[in-house]
Amino acid sequence: MERRLATAEAGRPVYDVVVNVTELPALAPTVTVVSSDAAMGTVAISGLDNPATVRPGERIILQAQPKEGYRLDTWTDQYGRIVSREANYSFIPVETGTFTANFAKDSSSDIKKKNLPLAQGTPQIYDLSGRLHGAADSPLPAGVYIEKTGNATRKVLRK
Repeated sequence: MERRLATAEAGRPVYDVVVNVTELPALAPTVTVVSSDAAMGTVAISGLDNPATVRPGERIILQAQPKEGYRLDTWTDQYGRIVSREANYSFIPVETGTFTANFAKDSSSDIKKKNLPLAQGTPQIYDLSGRLHGAADSPLPAGVYIEKTGNATRKVLRK
């Protein structure tokens, strides 16, 4: 190889440098999913085994299925970082790792278990402890409440 000294417009020496670039094969990451508590919910990798070795650049979906009375709180990676709060977490893995579905008690299921009296016709508002506050158009401080009409129950946020 011949080296030449050249002078740039700035008046400094410039050199030709040969760089050999070797393309390395892409790594196929292995993804494992676990439940924080199997009594609270189950996990899967959509369409794949668990653990799953995926092709580089392949998008996968982690699925968390809470059991009755529980909800997914977060997905965390092997470093303890929160990566999603969605039950179906879609991403492209760039490294091998373990993801944990962290489940928590669903407080809205407690409300369903309370025997709130049926409100025929007019929606009634209850606080989270089950105490009646009146009709849905009643003035209330900001907070989360339960609105019940007949057999229908839903959470509402008052601002």
